Amino acid sequence: MKHIITTILAVLLLSLDNVAAAVQPRCKVRIFGTEDGLPAGVISGLVHSTDNLAWMISWNGLSCYDGYQFTTFRNVPGKTVLPTNHLSHIAHGHNGNLWTVTYTDRAYLFDSHICEYIDASAIIASYGEGKGANSIRKPFELRKVYPLSNGHTWFVGKETEHYRVTDSLLRERKGIQRFSFPGKLHKVCLDEKGREWCFTDKGAYCDGKFVSKERYDYVHVMNGKTWLEPRKGRHVNSCIPIDRNRIAMATDAGIVVLDTRNGSEKHVSLQDSGSGSAEVLEIFVDSKHRLWCFTAATGVALVNLNAKETNVKWLHASLPNVTDETHSDKPLFHEDSNGTVWVVPTNGTFSYFDERTGTLVAYPLVPTNSLKRVVPRIRRYYSDHQGNLWALCPHNLALVSFMTTNVSLSRRSDNRETRAVLQDKDGTVITGTIDGNLYGAGFEFRARKGIYALYRDSKDRLWIGTKGDGLYLRWPNGKLSHFVCDKNDKYSISSDNIYDICEDTRGRILVATFDGGLNIITLGGIWSIENAKNGNLAWDMSKHNKVRRIDVAPDGVVIVSTTGGLVTFSDKFTYGAPTRFYISCHENNDRNSLPSSDVMQTCRMKDGRIYVATLGGGCQLLTSKNLLADDLKFKEVNKQNEQTVQGLVRDNDDNLWMVSDSRIFRLDKSGNVTEYGTDDLGDVNITEALPSHDAETDRIILAVEGGTLSFLPRQMNRSNYCPSIVFTAIDYHDNEGMKPLLNIGRLEVSVDKRTLTVYFSALDYAENSGIRYAYRLDDGHWTYLRRGSNSASFTDFPAGNHKLYVKSTNSDGVWMDNVKSIDIYAEPTFFESWWGRALCVLCLLFCIVYGMVYYMRRKKVEITEEAVEQADAGKVRFLLKTPDFIDENKVFMDKLLAYIEENIADSDLRVDNMASELKMSRTVFYERIKEIADMSPADFLRHVRMQRAEDLIKGTREPFSQIAYKVGFSDPKYFGKCFKKHTGMSPSEFRKSAKEEPSCQESSTVE
Repeated sequence: MKHIITTILAVLLLSLDNVAAAVQPRCKVRIFGTEDGLPAGVISGLVHSTDNLAWMISWNGLSCYDGYQFTTFRNVPGKTVLPTNHLSHIAHGHNGNLWTVTYTDRAYLFDSHICEYIDASAIIASYGEGKGANSIRKPFELRKVYPLSNGHTWFVGKETEHYRVTDSLLRERKGIQRFSFPGKLHKVCLDEKGREWCFTDKGAYCDGKFVSKERYDYVHVMNGKTWLEPRKGRHVNSCIPIDRNRIAMATDAGIVVLDTRNGSEKHVSLQDSGSGSAEVLEIFVDSKHRLWCFTAATGVALVNLNAKETNVKWLHASLPNVTDETHSDKPLFHEDSNGTVWVVPTNGTFSYFDERTGTLVAYPLVPTNSLKRVVPRIRRYYSDHQGNLWALCPHNLALVSFMTTNVSLSRRSDNRETRAVLQDKDGTVITGTIDGNLYGAGFEFRARKGIYALYRDSKDRLWIGTKGDGLYLRWPNGKLSHFVCDKNDKYSISSDNIYDICEDTRGRILVATFDGGLNIITLGGIWSIENAKNGNLAWDMSKHNKVRRIDVAPDGVVIVSTTGGLVTFSDKFTYGAPTRFYISCHENNDRNSLPSSDVMQTCRMKDGRIYVATLGGGCQLLTSKNLLADDLKFKEVNKQNEQTVQGLVRDNDDNLWMVSDSRIFRLDKSGNVTEYGTDDLGDVNITEALPSHDAETDRIILAVEGGTLSFLPRQMNRSNYCPSIVFTAIDYHDNEGMKPLLNIGRLEVSVDKRTLTVYFSALDYAENSGIRYAYRLDDGHWTYLRRGSNSASFTDFPAGNHKLYVKSTNSDGVWMDNVKSIDIYAEPTFFESWWGRALCVLCLLFCIVYGMVYYMRRKKVEITEEAVEQADAGKVRFLLKTPDFIDENKVFMDKLLAYIEENIADSDLRVDNMASELKMSRTVFYERIKEIADMSPADFLRHVRMQRAEDLIKGTREPFSQIAYKVGFSDPKYFGKCFKKHTGMSPSEFRKSAKEEPSCQESSTVE
């Protein structure tokens, strides 16, 4: 009973430990500076366009970042558009365009479709000229630009004059309206109904119409009513919806919550923070409808309105060393895609909210690609659609990506490489290191060499295999036995290098040694060790002396992984050793054999499937049903895995986990492969130790340098984020370099630039190293690119209208439904165009007609000249065609010899066949041959066969039997008799006499 309780507690503790690990947030911080392509270190603003592309402005122009590179649009020598490259403001425009304002307060609309600036200030300045009363009386001075999501943009002036433009009509200088309001216009916004609100210090206007003389800053439409804030008597710093019914306001007197269903208000005071002031400077709402309130006091206030009584909790986080902290100039609140809240409390550091403990946990923002220790200060920040945080730092740009850790990494103080892992029956994890230390076993043990194998057998005995120090056995009573290789004792184990230990269905212990082959140990009344050294095991040491792993199936089939192939045998023998081993290895030109004979490991699934990992050959599925046979058949299952699979393990859901040195891959029953890399596992080096799986908890443990890595397979959820694809640039392979594409809908390629490369990007800013792309032209086949390649190249792009399609995986390697296309028109060459082809056809027809006319005229002239000559000679009066005389015997013999030539090798060729071929009766044919050749048809056929035989005997070195068959004799002996009768010599004598003839002598012809 005590043992059962201990086991249950251990399992519960493991579950809690893994749950805690599963919700532990993590950040990845990347720093971008001028060395990474930024045009300047100081970033003034950042937005994401409708296609999710990141755009930023600096003191040196406008730039976009596609996850691979920065592209900058600015003044360059010889092309000046902007009065200065120093931009101070950026905002979304209509249809993917961007509004920018220079340091000199001039507004420009950047058209992302053609990558050009439109001088909006100049267009507005020229508006109204020649329109009488509507003309501009003095220069317009811009104060601020308010782009709206309905496609309109307001230009707010420093005086009472303002302009509203339609973005799509600006280039044509249309869609411009002039407005003038009393007082200073301090805000323009759009409400939920699409109405445009203008707030001045003299009143509020809706769609250009006066509404109220009160001063307002915020408008919301809820429950069919329009709510304007602030009301009289209070100052509102920020206003934000909580849900569909409530609005929260940060005021100078605390928090005010407005319930739009009945118009009631609820006041929450934060004055008890000790700041001496009740003013709330900024307020944010998370996905749980909690309020995060920033004041002048240290920390941040968390207000929970969901409880029966409003709960206010002050939170703060800091680090012991202030140089490790990250501060923010403005209140920072960010909720990532996993639901974790990140804040920088007043006078505090960057931290996350731990939902379990209800506290803030300080988190140092340490860049992964910079020598800087931490990000010290954030001036401004932006959140993108993916949940990333873009931080504008004093001298660079920081991208913070968020994730949760689904694995638990256990580190030891010695930091030595772990080479063996065992999850014991009570949940204890036992590990062995490369220097011989044993951890977690509950007793002191140290081997002289590295521990490479751990195994607990059915009788609770612990086996410890080492590399160089033999095999140890710890009995349940604590006694320790040591098996070593003794050259003078042939009944000792065959090697001290132990790589794996396993128990068969008969209770025997199978030991894999890396240079001594297989050992079979029987422990009972009489101990015995069977191996190739003592001759009791017929093991092929020339090919299979290095054994890596052993697996035993429930039916007693043993599968042994060696560097020389896969060995199988049955353990159903009573004593001694098995007498028959079956071998499977790599066979050239056999795709169904192992891709490599160097087998790393096998893994048997619950449903009977068996997977095999080979060195350099990936992972294969064993397709043969009978394992007790040579040359088993396999098929590849992980073609996309480019890394070496060094270990295999299955989970309780019968998924296969393939382990490499830094990544793991899950293969489900449907054949889908999911990859887990450094973002999921951390920066670890996985060793070649056998992965361990506990069937009770479903926990998998991998050996790493300095410890172990454990995870629960069902918690290894993958991202469902689907990155959008943008076409970013095109390279015509000329001296002009790459040109941006961005939002262009149709690309036109001139005839001299049809060798091109199109670049694209799947916008995953958190991690794009695992993304793969595929492209196709029109309805062709998909071309799959290797990881890290994001372009499609064409050496001679086909002429005409085409559509280029691109799709991608997400960062986890899962193919997504995110196909993006671009229309491409390639200008044809002259001969590819329809008029060029038509001209070629006309030229051809002209040549044919001209040739015929010329021939007919020439022929007519020849006939006329011949007739005149003969008439002049007085020979004839009329020209007659000379008749042709045909030799009928020659035509007959030509047809006959052609038929015999075609069928001379046919021993069944008869006189009737020849007569039928020449369409004669047998009698007529016989008389015709007799008349021409003076011999019967049968003698004539034999004569022709003998002539052919003479030629073959003289001209080739073929055997006489082959020659006999070639000339139509089915019996070589009969052929010899006929040949001697025909020539007076046997075939061998004839060949010998032919060799003795002088080389200058001409060969005679037999008639």
